[in-house]
Amino acid sequence: MSDNALSLPPQAGPPQERVLAWVADVLGAAKAGDWPKAIRWAEHALSQGIEHPKLLQVRAVGRERSGRLDEALIDLERAYRIDPDDVAVANALGVRLTRAGAHDRAMGVLEAAVRTRPDIPDSQFNLGAAQLAAGALVDARASFERAAQLDPQGPAFGKLALLAAHRGDGVEARSMAARALQIAPADPDARRALIEADIDDRQFAKAEDGARDWLSIASLGPNARHQATGLLGDALDGQGRAAEAFQAYADSNAAFRTTYAKSLQAFQTRPLSATFRDMQTAFARADLGAEAWALAPSLAPVDAAPPRRHVFLMGFMRSGTTLLEQALARHPDVAALEETEALAAGADLLVRADGFDRLADLDAPEADDYRRAYWAAVRGAGVEPAGKVFVDKLPFNGAKLPLIAKLFPEARIVFALRDPRDVVFSCFQRRLRPNGYAYELSDLADAARLYDAYMSLVSRYRASLDLQIYDHRHEALVDDFEGAVRAVCEHIGLEFDPAMTAFGASAGRGQVSSQTARQLQGGVNARGVGRWRAYAEQMAPALPLLQPWVEAFGYGDG
Repeated sequence: MSDNALSLPPQAGPPQERVLAWVADVLGAAKAGDWPKAIRWAEHALSQGIEHPKLLQVRAVGRERSGRLDEALIDLERAYRIDPDDVAVANALGVRLTRAGAHDRAMGVLEAAVRTRPDIPDSQFNLGAAQLAAGALVDARASFERAAQLDPQGPAFGKLALLAAHRGDGVEARSMAARALQIAPADPDARRALIEADIDDRQFAKAEDGARDWLSIASLGPNARHQATGLLGDALDGQGRAAEAFQAYADSNAAFRTTYAKSLQAFQTRPLSATFRDMQTAFARADLGAEAWALAPSLAPVDAAPPRRHVFLMGFMRSGTTLLEQALARHPDVAALEETEALAAGADLLVRADGFDRLADLDAPEADDYRRAYWAAVRGAGVEPAGKVFVDKLPFNGAKLPLIAKLFPEARIVFALRDPRDVVFSCFQRRLRPNGYAYELSDLADAARLYDAYMSLVSRYRASLDLQIYDHRHEALVDDFEGAVRAVCEHIGLEFDPAMTAFGASAGRGQVSSQTARQLQGGVNARGVGRWRAYAEQMAPALPLLQPWVEAFGYGDG
């Protein structure tokens, strides 16, 4: 076929043979590395009504390269529907879904690909990447280990190094990183793991050298630059070089915004803080008293095997919810769900113009449907709450307090508090998973606005709703770990167990998915208390917005 003559293959022969000939030409161009030609031919064939999964897959490559990510995903979904057993198509779809944040769907597609062809290392690796993005760290490790066995020269060792660093296993992180760097000297995951291991060992000068060496790579992409610059900030912070560290964090966040500008565009035009403000206005306009949230008794048991006690653990990001949840999870009578969006059914009511009125008027059968969906989501996440004290930990569930009050009026709520200045600085300092709130937290002023909007919303809810709520302070946990946990146990009806002090064990096994995992492995310490003071000059623009909450929560004016 001529590059210039975009005509169909010869008309002789059955139609299927003509389609296959066209597909062969497209794939031949792609295999030869001439992707512009392959993409043009695929686009032309599809425009002529020739539909084949390989043509759709190649066109998706072109659409992704031009930034048309949604259209690329549509093509790959179509290709997968035509032939779900095409492992290459499944892998392409799984990777795109992972990048789009559709982790559950990605894992389903890739798990099917692995069942179809368990001998293909790319499928195992891509499944591990989807599991890692979803926070299923134990499963991700198993997938990467299988990928490494199938392809000892592949990229899985870098991911294994990163997972080892995440769970605080510096020896394993360094071993896996060394293997990865032998295969690919620029492997970003291996470099990141080595720097994180050095930081955990408090070898800050060595970590600084590693970060600067990584940043010296001319071809470094924005995501790798985001990670490397943030780690440089951590290394400088460890050396007490606050001004330099803050600049590194700012540069890291700028790279984060560049990396995810397209996929998080909606959150740039409509920040979560604005949504929270609208919800507060709508709730106030509804002017509903506590009696509006009373619910008629269910006509039938909602769940055949309910928990002994239902607990929601919430707060703001970086307020110590993970530390407390892991302590509670060590209790033999506790089942805990970590940062999984289980309370999705009914949440749409909170952002509708008439949503709060609709929620207040919810009848028992409707509420039962929402509650069944909730418990199905909990069990779908692999947690069995039957007979246990069930702890649902998700920081921003505070935005759903009216829904919780309506559906689960007997639930106990633990609200985690920490000095707002430490919270906002910690959010700005950490590299969070890409999503809407992470985009806002990557800018200091936006982070302060989000904190203010969230706390204003929660405070408005608390003034009107009849909630069984306990304010837990992170600083109290740091000062007297057992005493603080005992106080929470008393609120949720749980007898204290000494095993709760061994909270780092789950992090060491790689089961904690939040950014706190490495810190959990190192034990409770006071390094984060008052950490903002070293950065008071840099935080000055955000402090006035936080000051009312500093005073409201009793953190003084110092």
